[in-house]
Amino acid sequence: MKKGLTLVLGLYLLLVTACALADQNQFADAIPQDLRSLVEQKYQDGDITDCILISETPRGDFFLVLSPWNMYGYRCENGAWTLEAQVRPMEQTSHSHPVFRRHAAGAAPGLQGACGLTYPDSLGFDIIQYDAGTQNTIVELMQFHWMDGDFRLVGWQNAASGQFAVWEDSLWAYFDGETGERLGSARLDRIAEYGLLANFEDLPSTLADARQMEKITRVTAETLFPGWTMGFYEEYNMGHAASVGYYRVDDGMLTIRRAELRSDAGGITSQTDTMPIPLSGALLLRLETEGAETLLDTSGYGNAFLTDAAFDTAKIPVTDAVLENDPQSRGLLLLTEDANGVRRIRWVEQDGGGYAVRASNPLPPGANLDLYHFGDGEIGLEWGGQGGSCSFSRAADGSWILSSANNYDGSFTLYGTLYCGILHDSLQHGTNSVLVGSHPWRDLFSIDFSTLPQSLEEAAAALDRDGWAVVDNPDPADRLHLRAAPDAAAQSLGKFYNRTPVQVLEMRNGWARVRIGLDGRLEGWMMTKFLAFGSDMDAVASASPDLTLREGRGSRQLYAAPDMRETTDVLYGSATWIVGVAGDDLYILLDSDGNTGYLPQDLFFPGNG
Repeated sequence: MKKGLTLVLGLYLLLVTACALADQNQFADAIPQDLRSLVEQKYQDGDITDCILISETPRGDFFLVLSPWNMYGYRCENGAWTLEAQVRPMEQTSHSHPVFRRHAAGAAPGLQGACGLTYPDSLGFDIIQYDAGTQNTIVELMQFHWMDGDFRLVGWQNAASGQFAVWEDSLWAYFDGETGERLGSARLDRIAEYGLLANFEDLPSTLADARQMEKITRVTAETLFPGWTMGFYEEYNMGHAASVGYYRVDDGMLTIRRAELRSDAGGITSQTDTMPIPLSGALLLRLETEGAETLLDTSGYGNAFLTDAAFDTAKIPVTDAVLENDPQSRGLLLLTEDANGVRRIRWVEQDGGGYAVRASNPLPPGANLDLYHFGDGEIGLEWGGQGGSCSFSRAADGSWILSSANNYDGSFTLYGTLYCGILHDSLQHGTNSVLVGSHPWRDLFSIDFSTLPQSLEEAAAALDRDGWAVVDNPDPADRLHLRAAPDAAAQSLGKFYNRTPVQVLEMRNGWARVRIGLDGRLEGWMMTKFLAFGSDMDAVASASPDLTLREGRGSRQLYAAPDMRETTDVLYGSATWIVGVAGDDLYILLDSDGNTGYLPQDLFFPGNG
């Protein structure tokens, strides 16, 4: 998975109409007079649910304001108040809203104090959600105190879980919410570091939840792959997910491993190893004497090699200057520039005992790789100060197919090209969004970049419909057999829904030999009377079920065959379509790159929308 799924935490401003504030008698502290004008600019009557003043911290006075949506933190420095934080620690319910409780030096109130949570001073506060019926039973609790130069989270409780957590000697200790019995502890350093950025919904309510999060912390990630060195670690989603990069050098060959971790899956959800790359003697020597972090970036967010002359050119014959690089699982992606300033994409693959290099036609002037947004099996290009861009995806047969093109010069266009046609409507689901056929942007290494289409209409006009068909059952509830031979009694290889795209390889006596996808797993015979050809394909509506993977299933690799003995290296994703069924309990899946596979039907549901 790539780049871009990181939860952004920080400051933002909410603009509302200014008017009188609600009665302040209900608040823990009244709004300081010199802060009133600033606060009145932001809140409508009734928008404040509680306020509290924490005086004389080492960084000055803090005034905190709770609204139904956020908590705002103001700090007084040199006599002037400024908005320092806007966060969302706890949601208001339909029956009650969170309020503040001030800390006092000594043991914390209730079982938390009895279990060892004490405050050295009064520089802290709780956010509490009370039960709407009793108004004195705590349902949700977050405890913050001044530590290490800021407000830090020191405890929390979700009453429904029957447990609570407190900060204890650099660990989160969990206790039974009824008896105070100590249940165990977990090390989750980042939760302590989040401070006011912590969100109650993301805090592990039980020790079991915390132990799941502990499985993907930096400390644990360093031990996941013996023999590999961790070079990159980044947590996101409040510590519930992480991206990790490792490297290993064996006999002069570098391999980078990138892994995705998720707490709800108990650890590793995906893992990708790059093609082994023969390093230059100069880089091998530097790795022995210099810090690897100055020479290699294993994150996948940019160039992996941070120095010139990184690979052995005697084995990988690339002599042009290498401007950018991206090791991938199936090869090495390079952006090069020759002595005349001409830039090209070069793709290096293993070929027997050596390496083969393919080069693109000249790229648009000044073109660069977009290594941040595109990952394994993808190539992103941009040029003209991001005035134009295009991307390619590696299809199941190893070819690089144009997958999108954008023009930002005022005549913005966006279209998608797939192995089986052109994406004409991104708002439709599944194969309904595809105009089926062949297009001239099937091979990155033969494309003339100066002739890329500038509109959907131009792309559609270049589509060749010959050699393609879609399944067209008269009754959409029916599914069409793919037979092992041109005989209605022959073995069925699966039954397929209307609008499943097929490549027609041969026609014989009312039968068509067809291929579904590009990986060669689904090839057989279909009756031509149940297929639509040419422009008739566009009138066939998809009958595939619109389903998604059940929550908590994580990323799933497709099975290579109905016996489910082996998985492929292909993950189910947003561009994966349900196109057929095998037996009574398996779906047959096809993605936009021509990969096929199988997953159990009970993994899917209609979704929450």
